[in-house]
Amino acid sequence: MSTIFRRSLLSILITCALSTASLSAIETVHKVAPGESLSVLARTYGCTVDELKSFNNLTRDTLYRGEELKIPPRYPDTHRVSPGDTLSGISARYGIPQDKLISLNRMKDTALRIGQELELIRPPYEGESWTVRRGDTLSWISLKFNISQARLRQINALENSALRTGQVLDLTASRPQTLTVESGDSLWKIASRYNLAMEDLKSWNSLSGDVLRRGTELQLYPVVLELSDAERLTASSTRSLPATAPAAAPAPAEKPVETENTPASTVKLASISTTPLYISNPTQRRTQPSLSYFEEDLGDPMDNYRRASALISDFDEAARSLPPLSRNLEGYTVILDPGHGGLDPGAIVESVDGLGNKVYVVEDEYCYDIALRVYRDLIRHGADVHLTVISPTSTIRTTTDASLTFVNLKNEVYNSKAINSQNRYSVWPVGNAWGLDQRKVVAGEFLKGVGKQKSIFVSIHADNNPGDGEGTRILYSPSEKGKASQDLAEEMSRYMGRGSDTRAQEVRVLRNNPAGASVLVEVRNLAYTNNSWAIRNEDLRQDDADRIVRGIVSYLR
Repeated sequence: MSTIFRRSLLSILITCALSTASLSAIETVHKVAPGESLSVLARTYGCTVDELKSFNNLTRDTLYRGEELKIPPRYPDTHRVSPGDTLSGISARYGIPQDKLISLNRMKDTALRIGQELELIRPPYEGESWTVRRGDTLSWISLKFNISQARLRQINALENSALRTGQVLDLTASRPQTLTVESGDSLWKIASRYNLAMEDLKSWNSLSGDVLRRGTELQLYPVVLELSDAERLTASSTRSLPATAPAAAPAPAEKPVETENTPASTVKLASISTTPLYISNPTQRRTQPSLSYFEEDLGDPMDNYRRASALISDFDEAARSLPPLSRNLEGYTVILDPGHGGLDPGAIVESVDGLGNKVYVVEDEYCYDIALRVYRDLIRHGADVHLTVISPTSTIRTTTDASLTFVNLKNEVYNSKAINSQNRYSVWPVGNAWGLDQRKVVAGEFLKGVGKQKSIFVSIHADNNPGDGEGTRILYSPSEKGKASQDLAEEMSRYMGRGSDTRAQEVRVLRNNPAGASVLVEVRNLAYTNNSWAIRNEDLRQDDADRIVRGIVSYLR
């Protein structure tokens, strides 16, 4: 990656990280003039009084002359095609992936015509609703406003995805989807605060009594498992989602169109989601075609290391440009160990989609994606974060269609100049004893001068063992002196959902680990069809990352 390209990309990332929904949305600041009121400004700027008050944290209804108010950003709904426009150019301008533009506009190809109106994705405004038009589907509305179908069903108490013309759907909710129990909270207080029935709260959260534990995350809506028709799973599955998992947004029914115009590198900036950078260079195949297929880039490990270091540096800076989530982890160092990589893909599991078509899930590709999502948000909590293994071609990746799986790429390297400078084939990541020890060597390089009480090591994997059940398992070394790793495992397990457990097990990467506490997280069990679907769903990978982050923050606090 050239220096000019890196600087240009970083500049774009920082600019985009300031926006929550679209590159074209610019924050406006208004200085209050004599006689102006909230209602006058709301009419002037095309927003609501509630939006103005919420956006400026106002609790009063009066305004003072000379005070400055931030105006909630307004986002374009459509783009009118002009001479010279291309779909890739419009995609880059608004920060919306081409495949989503194609699905949203029900396009058969990437051809455009002058004057054509293209629908754009944007977030809903506070209190906004949508009147269903002829031909509208819940999946289309979900895509248009970047809301999961499950969330739409929750907000509007829909029993299924059927809609009728003229039906009015709320796009935002009057209460959050979840709440973390704090000191002094009770079931009665929470129910009263949000005008809910206590029995509903207990039912949605599988509570048998009225006692709440501080730190527990409560669902404030019924939990909805959202699967596309093509991904309906058998009723015998016991854990499609953890009991407290936010509902997922499935890919739109329309499959993305593969075209010759697809850019050599797909980059999604921080426009709709909070992720600062999506990037994945194209592969020869759009999906993993078999158990044995792979694509490799194993020429010069130092060359791969330089490219991977430049890419993760850009990702790191982009993550730091996002608004912080807290300062809870300032002074702490977290080593994230994405399972496998390089010569070792981990488990490659054959599964099926809802239509019975074979799909193949490559463990290391999905674990790397989850690790990067954890990396980004730990930074936003103030932590110093490092990876043991890095990729020269990928950061976080989107999943537009769960039937298209990440391809087995043999190109990752250890995150160490010293290891890669040996410049020989044997230094690529591998799953033998030497290879696992190198992960601890890398961790040790980053932990020099860091006290044991200020460091943890988390290795992220996906199991393939039908005998272990479907819950997340968190392993810690039984030979470790003290209980730090066991305590970390047990604290993280509280956040990983129903069926999660901890286990003392001798794992080489944990034995004599240089961090103060070290665990290995088997996030999903790919031996189960619903788990192999869940890890292919981008929203559920993000949910897994969120849970890991919450567990780490809780432990280190």
